[in-house]
Amino acid sequence: MVYCRNTSGQYGKATIDGYYQKLSAAFAELTKQAPRSGDGFRSLKVDCANGIGALKLGEMERYLSQGLSLQLFNVGTEGRLNHLCGADFVKSYQKPPQGM
Repeated sequence: MVYCRNTSGQYGKATIDGYYQKLSAAFAELTKQAPRSGDGFRSLKVDCANGIGALKLGEMERYLSQGLSLQLFNVGTEGRLNHLCGADFVKSYQKPPQGM
């Protein structure tokens, strides 16, 4: 958002809405490279590590493609931040986060 603001909007809108639009458009372009299953539906499972990302990804979901099934895990309703989940847990223990 800072770059958007500093370029007077040439890079995009310096708002949360603008950020979600830009990020979801980039994600859509990236996923065009991934193969689809037989029904043409894509599924994305996200470990939110009991952090703020769960809330923000929940807000961003409406910007994502209709052909995408989004499943959020470790969304902060239970547990502590990064406890038995998150990137460091997966790297250190070489196993999936709790609940996935």
